[in-house]
This record gives sequence, structure tokens and C-alpha cells, in this order.
Amino acid sequence: MLKLLRQQIFRHSAHGDAIVCPWSCSFACRTIRFAELSLSGAKEMRTATCSCGQLSVKCAGEPTSVSQCHCLACQRRTGSTYGIAAFFPRAAVNVSGADKTFTRQSDSGYQIVFHFCPECGSSVYWEPRRKPEVFAVAAGAFADPTFPAPTKEVYVEHRHYWVQC
Repeated sequence: MLKLLRQQIFRHSAHGDAIVCPWSCSFACRTIRFAELSLSGAKEMRTATCSCGQLSVKCAGEPTSVSQCHCLACQRRTGSTYGIAAFFPRAAVNVSGADKTFTRQSDSGYQIVFHFCPECGSSVYWEPRRKPEVFAVAAGAFADPTFPAPTKEVYVEHRHYWVQC
């Protein structure tokens, strides 16, 4: 089946029908990669990195949830009007590279430990102590336009009036 898929994709790409995928390779490459993962039963690996690439987080499978947070702390942390967190089971996450941490108390009284790159300053992931079984990863650090959209919004009372969700 995979051989047939490869033949069909390369036939289309020979006619100029293929598009460029987010990994700067061909659409065919990406389609084959997903087909191979599906046929093998393997979970897709997603990689989030800081701006300079020194700190990275590899996550197996899909996030358990994706949340858009409008709290003032996330606005300050991201320098944007909101933050988007992708939550993964701790066992599905592998971190590599040096990091620095910043710990703050959440509104619920639990600590949140933020991990950022000491070179470029990008906030890549954080550990909510209220939920020790999960890792939160900055959705933007995946730099993947096909990443799942948020399914939950929190602190909407702090959402900027011009942000449409």
C-alpha cells in the first residue's frame, strides 16, 4: 500500500501538482511520512524549539488539550495578547538543551515553572504544579501551521476587545 501511495504522489509531483510542506521538503515526503506512521502504528513526533534551536521538546502523539489563555501573566510572558499552551502527558515529552527557569504562583495558588532558552530567551515549555502529570508546551514553538487549534479559552475577561476567537 505504501509503495502504491509513493507511486501516486510522485506521479502527481512530476506534473507539478505537489506543494511545499512546512518542513521545506515536498508534499510527497510529508504524505509518505504520515502514511508510514499510520501503517506502523507509531505516534507522530512533534518538536518544539526556541528561536535559536538550542532548547527543544519532542512530544509523542497529539496534545491532550490546547488552551488559549488571555491572563495578564501570559500576555506579559509572551509579549502578545494571549498565550497558547499544548498539553502533553509527561511520559510523552523529551527535553534537550540547556534552560533557565522562572517560577511564579498561579491564581489557584500552585506554582508554575517556566523553562526558557538562556541564549535567545524563548519561552518553550512550563510545568504546572497543579497538574504534575502534564507538560505545557508553547504552541508557537512548534512552528507548525497545521497544529491543532485551541479547544478551550481561559481568562476571557482579559481578552483584548479586538482579538477574535
